Amino acid sequence: MENFDVLWSVLVVALVVESLVNIVTNIKEGETSWKYWLALGLSLVAGAGLSWNYNVDVFTLVGLEGNVPVFGSIVTGLLASRGSNIVSDLIGKINAWKLA
Repeated sequence: MENFDVLWSVLVVALVVESLVNIVTNIKEGETSWKYWLALGLSLVAGAGLSWNYNVDVFTLVGLEGNVPVFGSIVTGLLASRGSNIVSDLIGKINAWKLA
């Protein structure tokens, strides 16, 4: 693996981790509404399920192969479950770094 490939891999993993941390920190503390938790749960299950079913994986998109293939699809589904804004931000950051 060339130095650029290693740097690219580290950057993508860092951006994915940042996005996952944003998902967790945006969960409303003290939220008691069952509608909020139902919507959150359904979006997480739908995102992970669809990504897994259709083999959508942000890591393989950039050339990273994991030891547990389904993990990439589940992480991608979690990102997708939070809507297009977080996915758009992630793609924008990856493209900006790629073009720099």
